[in-house]
Amino acid sequence: MKIEDIDTIIKGIVGFKGRVHVAFGEPLTAIPDDADTLAAQIDRQIWQLYRLFPVNYLAAGVAAEMSNDKSRQCWQEKLAALPEEAQPLLTKMYAAPVEKQVKIA
Repeated sequence: MKIEDIDTIIKGIVGFKGRVHVAFGEPLTAIPDDADTLAAQIDRQIWQLYRLFPVNYLAAGVAAEMSNDKSRQCWQEKLAALPEEAQPLLTKMYAAPVEKQVKIA
């Protein structure tokens, strides 16, 4: 591994990340034999505990009551910084958590 690769990894670990939320789910007491069932149980807890931020609502198109002018401006700047063809992918990535929480609710 090159030195610059290690440096990039270190910067990614200790560098600024913005708003971050860390949560811990309930321990699984009954582990199913089926890996898909186990994965679904873990996914359900992840999405129930996932903290949505204004950018998620903006991307999902439900921003009116969930964001402010600063959030909207920041989102527009994020999109504008990307090539036009990449903007739908970023929007989809940020909107996905909103859609997941709606499905598990």
